[in-house]
Amino acid sequence: MKKNRIRATASFIVDCLAARNYCLLEKLDFGQDMPSGYVRIPSGYIKQAVREYGGEVTVAPDPTAYRIDVIRHADIKHILFVDVRLWFDGQESDLTLQCAFHTNQTLDGLYRFSMTDLDVL
Repeated sequence: MKKNRIRATASFIVDCLAARNYCLLEKLDFGQDMPSGYVRIPSGYIKQAVREYGGEVTVAPDPTAYRIDVIRHADIKHILFVDVRLWFDGQESDLTLQCAFHTNQTLDGLYRFSMTDLDVL
């Protein structure tokens, strides 16, 4: 597990959300490699959830400010499940983006990813 690559991938996803670049996230989503029982969520769902939450997704003042939790599944060796706490209007929020990072696939130095859920914690 490469912590710098995890943080860089999470920051890239948040940068896209802050720029409202949902189409790019949809294009890069690597959902075809998800294990049985896991599904990716479409970018339209994320766009709607962000709108309903209220405010604007913003980039944290420093990439190390993101609260990131990494979970390994004992039976799924090539995927890290990553929770990223989002920032809204310059403040850390209680909205968390859940992703799957495919550790056996990279693109431009980042893990290939799938967005799997968006939850208020």
